[in-house]
Amino acid sequence: MTLSGQVSGIDNGCFADGECSVSVNGLKVVTMRGWSRAIWGTRDVDLALGDRVDVRCRATDGGCTLEGSDEYFVRKAR
Repeated sequence: MTLSGQVSGIDNGCFADGECSVSVNGLKVVTMRGWSRAIWGTRDVDLALGDRVDVRCRATDGGCTLEGSDEYFVRKAR
């Protein structure tokens, strides 16, 4: 799945066993899960609310995820 939009939320709560995510136009994009050994795509570390981004992810019931491929990403729009 690919999309472009504006960052509307950032959750960095995955340091132990939680889930990190970025919301883009209200869609939740899971960017990491604590203690996960899966392959994950990349997320620009300096994202801020309001940034324009491009996203490539795998669709899920609740949004999408970067889990499963190193070709997935959330990055500032060019």
